[in-house]
Amino acid sequence: MMTRGNMRQIGLRTLAPLLFVASLRAESLQAQSLSQKDLDLSCAIASGAEMGANPKGTPEQSAATMIFAFYLGRLTARDDKTYWNDMIRGRIAEMRERARSMTIYTRCTDFYLSQIK
Repeated sequence: MMTRGNMRQIGLRTLAPLLFVASLRAESLQAQSLSQKDLDLSCAIASGAEMGANPKGTPEQSAATMIFAFYLGRLTARDDKTYWNDMIRGRIAEMRERARSMTIYTRCTDFYLSQIK
C-alpha cells in the first residue's frame, strides 16, 4: 500500500541521483571557468602540500619540489609583486589535509610533464 512516507522515499531515491549529477555538472562548469592563474595557484598549493607531506630526499618529495617550482614560476611571471610563496604556504596552512588533493596533483603533474617535453 502506498503511503505518503513511501511516496516520499521513492521520490528521494529518484531525485537524489539527479541532484548529484547536477552538482557534478555545475562543479565541472565552475572548474572550466577558472582562470589560468587560479589553476596555477591550485597546482602550486597541491604540489606544495605534497612536497611537505613526503620525507626529504625521497623521489616523491623531489618530484613535488620540481612541480611546485614550475607553478611558482608561472605565477611569478604573471605577477611579480605578489609574494606567491607566502600566499601558497598560508593556503596550505588554512586548508590542511584538503590541500593535498591527489586528483589535482595528478592533473598538474600531467600538465607539467606535457610542458617539459
